Amino acid sequence: MKISISLYISIDLAKSLRAAGVQKCPGLINNRTNRSVFILLALVVVVVVVVVVVVVVVVEIVLVVIA
Repeated sequence: MKISISLYISIDLAKSLRAAGVQKCPGLINNRTNRSVFILLALVVVVVVVVVVVVVVVVEIVLVVIA
């Protein structure tokens, strides 16, 4: 249950980050060199989200084992 909640939060965060990026620099997506930077940033966000989810899962497993 908590995993899905954290997933929703992270997806929401990624969406808001993307929206903020689009609002700040509208020419970002049109430019080819900046597009690769944008994709890189998106990959970084995805990696961070995955790491957060893994940490949450590990912490919950540890808590279950302790309890």
